[in-house]
Amino acid sequence: MEKLHRQNLIIILAGIVMLSLLTVVAFGLSPLAIKNAVVLLTAGTAVILCWRFVKNDLAKALCITLIPSVATIVYAAMCGGNSVAFLANYVILAMTMVYFDKKYTFRDRDAYGNNRRKFGYDKQYC
Repeated sequence: MEKLHRQNLIIILAGIVMLSLLTVVAFGLSPLAIKNAVVLLTAGTAVILCWRFVKNDLAKALCITLIPSVATIVYAAMCGGNSVAFLANYVILAMTMVYFDKKYTFRDRDAYGNNRRKFGYDKQYC
């Protein structure tokens, strides 16, 4: 799961850098561009802190995907509507869907984190 978190973090950070550069190219160094870049960089900082310090995998997955999604909506609203930010939300949605892939879920664990197959009661829950 940590590998998936790291991959999604890299995608999020690359998207933040690209949206910030796009903003500077589109609007120049205007106050609007600076405000938009600050929103994106704040979201990136929050995601990095969440990835580093949150231990729960579900909370970490939500932080990695939800914070940038809200930031892109705020970014698009501040720009007056932005199709690139709209498309970025679809990328974030795809990243969220990867967490539902069977090879990343913990179907072989019970509510206490014990391995079902190790204790021999995997058949009653599957």
